[in-house]
Amino acid sequence: MCGILAILDSKVEHKTMLRNLERLQDRGPDMTKITKMEDDTLAFTRIKIIDLSNEGMQPFQKPGLIYMCNGEIYNHQELETRYRIVPESKSDCEVLGPLLSKLTPLQFYRALDGVFAFVARQSAGEWIVARDPIGVRPLLFGYTENRKLAFASLAAALDFCVDIKQFPPGLAQVRKGKMYYLPHTLPLRHLGPSPANMIQEVLIGAV
Repeated sequence: MCGILAILDSKVEHKTMLRNLERLQDRGPDMTKITKMEDDTLAFTRIKIIDLSNEGMQPFQKPGLIYMCNGEIYNHQELETRYRIVPESKSDCEVLGPLLSKLTPLQFYRALDGVFAFVARQSAGEWIVARDPIGVRPLLFGYTENRKLAFASLAAALDFCVDIKQFPPGLAQVRKGKMYYLPHTLPLRHLGPSPANMIQEVLIGAV
């Protein structure tokens, strides 16, 4: 259980970001890291579970990519072997960046076995945002007063936003400030009523 805060708006004051990041400390009491990239800010609160070293701290940075994930990737070793990814830490989440660089967003999402809330900023200022298919790990989004997007693990960490909503299980791309969901990753509830859809609704509502 960690906390993520991503603000896609350079006009949000630093003290506002710090106040909201403080509300994620219970999710990640061990370490905190803030990274700024041009107009964007990524902040992470960490609880050490698998990798106890500093190398496992997020956001991770790779060529052309900065990313962070609150989650657990069950098949990370399989993915590292299959795609010849050599991690620098023992974190199961580090694999996500190199994997995203090797695959299309849809292939990337379908390759994952785990529970996760993931945000990644690419070199062109575009973003990939993903949440596991059941929605086990929390992820919310809202809009700043400048109508810019922000994402966080808790609604309380978005007090500078309006129109705060749950990010649905699935995958989205953010281009030029607008969010586009990839239809093949939308949860079953978007496909109409069925017994499977009803079960998924109950599971999503329970987390």
